[in-house]
Amino acid sequence: MSVVLRTARRGDVPALAGLMEAFAAEAQVGMPHDPALVRVTLAGLIDAPLGYVAVLDDGAPCGLLAGTAASSPWFAGLLAEELAWWIAPERRGRWARAMLADFEAWARGVGAVAVGMSDLTRDLGALYARAGFARVECKHMKVLG
Repeated sequence: MSVVLRTARRGDVPALAGLMEAFAAEAQVGMPHDPALVRVTLAGLIDAPLGYVAVLDDGAPCGLLAGTAASSPWFAGLLAEELAWWIAPERRGRWARAMLADFEAWARGVGAVAVGMSDLTRDLGALYARAGFARVECKHMKVLG
């Protein structure tokens, strides 16, 4: 079965929500995970003019990259931000580079002047550096409750 990178469709949402559960489990950061809200968010991004959801598909979704673009509070122009990125372990490697390039191309296409990417696993820094990204911050989160 060949692997393709494509734009997500509404019908992908249940499978993509399953990928987001795998993402949450792998991240192991203890953040709250609301599957119903994940489905609503993914559907909204698919429908939004400045929403981005790409699917890595090998007969079934095996990866996703979701993001959005919005006016930056720090500079003039749009900032594209990755919201979630997860690829099944057996599909990582070259597909990660392809997904990152696709997100960057989309960001340019909507007029973004910068792209922000996250790294929960601490092993994406080299990939980001090879693609021309610079580390600008490290975010920490505490679940209140």
